[in-house]
Amino acid sequence: MTEKDILTAAMQREFATTLRVIQAFPQSELHFKPHDRSRDARSLLEGFVREMHIMESAVKMQIDMDRIRQYEAKDLMQISDDFESATAEFLSLLGKTEEQELNKHVQFFGRELRAMDVLWGLLFDQIHHRGQMSVYIRMAGGKVPSIYGPSADEQPGM
Repeated sequence: MTEKDILTAAMQREFATTLRVIQAFPQSELHFKPHDRSRDARSLLEGFVREMHIMESAVKMQIDMDRIRQYEAKDLMQISDDFESATAEFLSLLGKTEEQELNKHVQFFGRELRAMDVLWGLLFDQIHHRGQMSVYIRMAGGKVPSIYGPSADEQPGM
């Protein structure tokens, strides 16, 4: 197995879990934020879509943060749909990209990194924010879906 194969398999698993977390958030609570210094739920949720676009641009070797920062969704359904379509597009692009291309360097926030390392880092960042989102879900009155095993909200009889 190549590094690309391992990354692709991890991404397929993790993106499916992230989609469940996005879909579990209560639509009426997009304004929710647990603390004044915290991001609101909408911002965190839109960040999942933005990161998919960053991943795509890293593979294409041109990261355009201005375009990515402009993403804004009208509601949770759009965020969910956009994440799902961005994920499918990204995984298709990744599948068509030779591993040697992913070993080339790209400028990312003032640093020169392998595109593959940018992708790994963004995957880990998505997992981190998904954990944040699971806390937001519970605090906003939603039910946390299974992430790496059953959640307290998915116990039998609930």
